[in-house]
Amino acid sequence: MEPMNNEQAIKDKEAAKKKKYQHIKPVSNLTFIPFVVDEHGMFGSCANQIIEKIARTLDQTAEQKTCFRKYWEKQIRSAYRKGIMSHRLERQNRCSPFHSALCDIQNRHETNQHLSFSSTIQSNFPQFLFPPDLATPPIAAR
Repeated sequence: MEPMNNEQAIKDKEAAKKKKYQHIKPVSNLTFIPFVVDEHGMFGSCANQIIEKIARTLDQTAEQKTCFRKYWEKQIRSAYRKGIMSHRLERQNRCSPFHSALCDIQNRHETNQHLSFSSTIQSNFPQFLFPPDLATPPIAAR
């Protein structure tokens, strides 16, 4: 995505979250501020405002406040990216267990763990993906 499209997507997501949680104001004395981060770690303007407000409340020098902001932006980006990757790996394993098994084989091969390709396929091939009347997966029979 182009930077301008990313910025617009973040603004749209912030607006959608504000609309979704607009009922909070009349019910309580809470203020809802949407915290939006895109998949590349870019913060929305409201997210930046939250971090800035917290930094301003600290009894520290301007340099320490800047370090605080940068530290927490980095921590949040890292945690967010870790969550994205974890979600993608879980989805891959759920949607394509055979592909995951092949990736495992490739990773073992690249790390110099010399295993026979066919025996690795047989041991890692998800049993539910081939008919029960076959003794071995079709790939291993080749």
